[in-house]
Amino acid sequence: MKQRHIGVGTNHMSTKGKRYVNDVLDSNRLTYGPYSRKFENLFAKLHKSSFAVLSNSGTSALQVAIHALKIVYKWHDGDEILVPALTFVASVNVILQNGLTPHFVD
Repeated sequence: MKQRHIGVGTNHMSTKGKRYVNDVLDSNRLTYGPYSRKFENLFAKLHKSSFAVLSNSGTSALQVAIHALKIVYKWHDGDEILVPALTFVASVNVILQNGLTPHFVD
């Protein structure tokens, strides 16, 4: 059987990728900017959607998703959301941050 190597701490980037990274670094803007907007627009178009939201982490994505669901479905503070009994803490945190109540199920 052929051994597979899983690299840790290594990076192989194309010349084009390096150019994009350096462009961002040279702009002195490391937060939301032109590349973020371009990505959101292309992602929305690819998925035939009017909007797309870029997030910096899975937790941020959960926060936006739960908040959007609360608005769309007119959930009220204290409404319950079913959550697996064994889950990552962020799943519960974003529910609480949105004024909702996690209900753990097995």
